[in-house]
Amino acid sequence: MEPRIVRYEGFEGIHLVADVRGDPDAWPVVLMHGGGQTRHAWGQTASVLADAGWRTISLDLRGHGDSEWALNGDYSFTAYSADCVAIADQLGRPPVLVGASLGGVAAILAEGNSDRVVSSGLVIVDITHRSNPEGIARIRDFMASGLGGFATLDEAADAIASYTPNRPRRVNPAGLMKVLRQRPDGRWYWHWDPKFLSGNRTEVPREDFQALFEVALRNIRVPTLLVRGCSATSSPRRACRTSSTRSRARSSSTSAAPRTWSRATRTTRSPTRSSTSSSTTSARRCPDRDPLWSVYEA
Repeated sequence: MEPRIVRYEGFEGIHLVADVRGDPDAWPVVLMHGGGQTRHAWGQTASVLADAGWRTISLDLRGHGDSEWALNGDYSFTAYSADCVAIADQLGRPPVLVGASLGGVAAILAEGNSDRVVSSGLVIVDITHRSNPEGIARIRDFMASGLGGFATLDEAADAIASYTPNRPRRVNPAGLMKVLRQRPDGRWYWHWDPKFLSGNRTEVPREDFQALFEVALRNIRVPTLLVRGCSATSSPRRACRTSSTRSRARSSSTSAAPRTWSRATRTTRSPTRSSTSSSTTSARRCPDRDPLWSVYEA
């Protein structure tokens, strides 16, 4: 299914670009990528969900892909979560929020720090309120290594291969050009604002802001699925601890949501039913495949 490119207005009027698939009247799912990626990371997932009866919105986060760069350099988690709330408010129904790493942080804070209905469910990929410092540092080092650009697309492919050594190296120029842009100097640069890394920024809030996460998690009242990999930004032990906790489902009007929720996300509860309790579930993904980078090499 070919997507429609739609522009949304985020926090403080910033312009955000998304690929939209599915019936315009279907229940919405907002897909948010990790730091340094683009909306294309969720392309295959969005197509599957759209075929299953959902309306998918694969979003370029601020400063990434074709979305606007923040002129004031505001790439705080507060800004990303505010963008998420702004997008949700434009969809007519509380969407399911799906986020990986940075996108997951935005989803958690958007839902958990609001005193009103924002979403009808959360799917959080490879991120919890307590993270794996080594995984975070590895991601940041990979992103920073490309700030000087690449002489060729093949050189960029080498960088990705080094970051994912457990996967065979492949070069897909069309896929790489979704995350790279060639500048007048002839070099290829990642398609995100370098200011994103300023101030020692990482994929999750620093230790002194962990309380922000704690408050958000305590306030989540919608069905939530935690998906984690063997090599991830989240701490496996802490992720399991988080996934074993229980959160109450916020009562909201979701009677028209597709009944494919439990099948598509492997949760035990559908958003078609309001309830007073819902368990947060953990699922593992294949350890030799990173779905958020494979799209650029397939």
